[in-house]
Amino acid sequence: MNARYTTNARNPGDVIGARRSRSDHSVFNLIDCADLDELHIPSGFKVVNISGCPRLSQLAIPLGVEEVYLAGCAGLKKLLLPSSVKSLSLSGCNSLLDLDLPSGLTYLAVSHGTAIGEVRLPIGIKQAYFTRCSTLYRVVVSSESDIENLLFADCSELSQLAIDCNVKIVSL
Repeated sequence: MNARYTTNARNPGDVIGARRSRSDHSVFNLIDCADLDELHIPSGFKVVNISGCPRLSQLAIPLGVEEVYLAGCAGLKKLLLPSSVKSLSLSGCNSLLDLDLPSGLTYLAVSHGTAIGEVRLPIGIKQAYFTRCSTLYRVVVSSESDIENLLFADCSELSQLAIDCNVKIVSL
């Protein structure tokens, strides 16, 4: 069965799975949709939180979203992120091979089973955390970066770490 979630709702509150937080930021939540293989997220959200959608194979985050949390999306192969994304957390996205990070990204957390081999951190990154990234072999940090925290834990294939800037904390 092919599941699909598409909407053209003008108001994020009209979307099933969406809720408004107390601070009036729009949050798009989608949890445990095992049969979902296609998704169109309407504009108007600041936060996207998707977990437990193992058949979802590609995802385009709309412009205006600032925080993205993806967990348990084992079939995700393609992730398109707009320049507005400042914070990205990925966990259990086993099929994601490439990660093109937006220049405005300041926070990155990657853990538990992504298939990403190489990451080039954007200049604006402040914090980057890599945990149990068994296929990660190379990370590049620009000489113009102002990164403050960089952590690697259980990244067994990491063999190339190019840091050309002053990092305040690096843990391997």
